[in-house]
Amino acid sequence: MPRAFNTHESDHIRDAIRSCGRDLFARRGVSGTTIAQLASAAGIAKGSFYKFYPGKEALFLELLEEAHEAARAHLLAPVTNPSRNDLTRLLADLLQETFDDPLISILADKAEADAIMRRIPADLIAAHQETDRAFIEGTINVWAQDPAKADRLEIAARMTTAAMVCMN
Repeated sequence: MPRAFNTHESDHIRDAIRSCGRDLFARRGVSGTTIAQLASAAGIAKGSFYKFYPGKEALFLELLEEAHEAARAHLLAPVTNPSRNDLTRLLADLLQETFDDPLISILADKAEADAIMRRIPADLIAAHQETDRAFIEGTINVWAQDPAKADRLEIAARMTTAAMVCMN
């Protein structure tokens, strides 16, 4: 029986898998990337991949969460007393950055997104959606704190408009 990885080895391997996953998914998509390719690129046996992730879709979701977290931080960090123009600019920048991210752009392909969603456990999808919902709600609350600023409905409308502009 092969020996278990120590903590240092596990951390190193997980980092390698994540790095290789980010690169391979960006170049080939999730459907075009195999676990054998991920394992080989990370320098591990295919069976060892499963000690870290139940499948490539779970790895993708983890990387997607990381990209979302970076985008969330970007939206709230730059402005402490936002104006309506700040809101519009930040939303447009955030959405453009999001759509330009090679991992997030994978989800623009409906067939690819459907294949990924079928393979990720429902509880992980629900947790991801709840994180997004809570972030959007929190963002609206931050931006709507001052009555002189945009109200909640205007903020939601600007979010929707910015998304539509970036998608075209």
